[in-house]
Amino acid sequence: MPAFLTDLVRRVRARLRDSPLLARMARSVTWALIGSVLSRGTASLAMIIAARTLGTSGFGELAMVQSTNLLLSTLVGFGLGLSATKNVAQHRGTDPGRAGRVVALSEAIAVCAGALMAAALFGLSPLVAGGVLDSPEIERSLALGTGITLLGVINGTQLGILAGFEAFRSIAATGAIAGFASMPLVGAGAVVRGVDGAVVGLMASQFIGCCANHVAIRSAARRVDVPVRHGGCFQEWRMLLDFSLPAVLATIGVVGAEWGGRAILARHGGYAEVGIFQSAYQYVLLVSFVPMNMGRASVPLLAERLSSGDSRGVAAVTRWAVRGNLIAAVPLVALGAVASPWLMGLCGPGYAVWWPVLALLLGKALLLAVAKPFESLFTASGALWHVVGMVAVYCPAILVICYVLRGHGAGALAVANVIGFFVYLVMLQVLARYRGHVRVPARETPLP
Repeated sequence: MPAFLTDLVRRVRARLRDSPLLARMARSVTWALIGSVLSRGTASLAMIIAARTLGTSGFGELAMVQSTNLLLSTLVGFGLGLSATKNVAQHRGTDPGRAGRVVALSEAIAVCAGALMAAALFGLSPLVAGGVLDSPEIERSLALGTGITLLGVINGTQLGILAGFEAFRSIAATGAIAGFASMPLVGAGAVVRGVDGAVVGLMASQFIGCCANHVAIRSAARRVDVPVRHGGCFQEWRMLLDFSLPAVLATIGVVGAEWGGRAILARHGGYAEVGIFQSAYQYVLLVSFVPMNMGRASVPLLAERLSSGDSRGVAAVTRWAVRGNLIAAVPLVALGAVASPWLMGLCGPGYAVWWPVLALLLGKALLLAVAKPFESLFTASGALWHVVGMVAVYCPAILVICYVLRGHGAGALAVANVIGFFVYLVMLQVLARYRGHVRVPARETPLP
């Protein structure tokens, strides 16, 4: 090993020994990254298989069905997951009974809300397909895929609970199980029954993941002596509502803008444009796995530090997250931009010429690397209403820009995403600079 690398490794090990907080964060992020690489990597491979099997139009239909169902599942699942992460992390050490009630209530609400939203989409699938999307041919696939909504809500909530326990090793294992299952299931489904078969494959892999998450949650709760009992859990409804409501509203804006942009493409450019954009976007999600998982790992640490009044620890976690994100994201974005023709070509010969769409979207991944730590700080401090206000500005901007540039197909939505997220990053930076919007207790303790 070169001398400079040996020296770097030695200094990193010494820093981890001197700072238990940094060591905890490093372990959490490492396992979160491993899980994300496995789950996102296998999911991307499954979608590449589907893209090559179904063609651009067929894959565009699958992407629209998936994004429509994920729109509804993310609305509730992400909000419940964030709330569970914050409250489980905050109370698991000081009030295990309350943490257990939060887990039980989150699970119960996830099942009920997911079932209601799935039933609503099933009943409205003719209207959504024929009226909103002007594509009656996907009505059956849309109705068939409503199970994605139910399972997506449950899965999002379960992942939030596991993050609250800092059980990122378990998240890695369950994500790998679901991801590896998706490749043969989605691929075989696409070959046998086209779009409908791929939808069934997605649902089956999600169900496997939810079962694995359930086992992991019970195991994580036992390790820290948190009793998960449904009796009396509804006394915690106010705590979940106060946090989940703004989280759900913010998610409605973000996911709604993503779905709305794809709907604009579908109506004005056809499903081939949706397929092109989705093919590029899956690589962006893969590149963004470091910032996303750094954010997921830092929320429980930030919530714990905030509850103990350790403002120095809060600042340190945020600073480490920004640096780590940039160190990981910059080379990945640069490599992805250079290799974008080859990466798009993996989805089939009709995709390679659309490499500029991927190159543009990689700019959003770089912006996300800077924004995510500040977003996590707002989340851990409970200042989500400020996030709602920022989302209310940048998400409509994405739709307006996409509509104005609609004649440019998938490129229009790529440009809209980059501009819109840049606006969001600027707003995050301004509010974070004036820290009255993110309440950090004044008492300081020595940095661990």
